[in-house]
Amino acid sequence: MMSMDLISFVFGAAASGVTGNAVYDGIKLVLGNGFAQLEAFAKNDDREKFELVLQTVLENNDTIKQQLEQLQRGETITIVNQQHNGKGDNVAGNKIINK
Repeated sequence: MMSMDLISFVFGAAASGVTGNAVYDGIKLVLGNGFAQLEAFAKNDDREKFELVLQTVLENNDTIKQQLEQLQRGETITIVNQQHNGKGDNVAGNKIINK
């Protein structure tokens, strides 16, 4: 079973809906598209559905779990979010070309 502290931390941030708040914005970025559903559950005070969905995410994605735990501890996280429109490569770091 996941830490209820972590679930409560995410629930509180999602329920607050305070954009511009570093914790809220960080959680929204970490959870990506899944945040909207969790936020709706939190704002409707449907904690049971919120916990079920978040627990499933945390059990199936260690990266998300670790990033949320870092936010909970007040640590800084780095997320690379890239969009590619057009030709060429998206490179996050050094591009290695084998000749």
